[in-house]
Amino acid sequence: IYATKFPELEEMVINPIEYAKCVKLIANKTPEEMSDLDLRRVLSNPSVAMTVHVTATTTTGKKLQDIDLQRVIEAANSILKLEEKKIIILKFVSSRMNIIAPNLSVLIGSELTAKLIGLVGGIKELSTIPSCNIQVLGSTKKSTSFLGSFQNHSTSTTNKDGNNNGQEPINPNAAMSYHHHYAPHFGIIAGCELIRMCPKEFQQKALRVVAAKIVLA
Repeated sequence: IYATKFPELEEMVINPIEYAKCVKLIANKTPEEMSDLDLRRVLSNPSVAMTVHVTATTTTGKKLQDIDLQRVIEAANSILKLEEKKIIILKFVSSRMNIIAPNLSVLIGSELTAKLIGLVGGIKELSTIPSCNIQVLGSTKKSTSFLGSFQNHSTSTTNKDGNNNGQEPINPNAAMSYHHHYAPHFGIIAGCELIRMCPKEFQQKALRVVAAKIVLA
């Protein structure tokens, strides 16, 4: 429904939680009202926030009717409430990881261990996955680096071949909170401290090594 108001937003904000927060913040605001809106409050990537802000002032979308806006806001609130409950459950599961998967918890941390096991469905399932697939578990297909697209007045930096048109790869060190922004070949284990501590040019290699150790752990 919200695509009627801001059709470009879903291409710029990939993370569903940040998208819901954007929807609540922007709502039915006019381009003039957008000028005073600070999207950095809800978007972890400043370049994305800048791109969304500029695009919102030139969007071809139309204002939603009150009943449609109400439905959109209710849906966004439901998403954020579910996210809060998910975080609570994740924290509980993470607190038990030292018992359930002690080796893996030492290697990548209890929180990442809980997320990884949750993604694949269990420890047994994780043990059957090749390390090359573990590397990209939880990754997104779209690049979320919009600085280049802002400069080119475009809403996408990724071409059909999966390349990002010469743009600098997304740094996995940035925004390592729950709302991750990974490059296409980095999964959730890119948030591992062992990988984040490596120099940028060695992070891909470190990712492969950690993924291989996860299989053994």
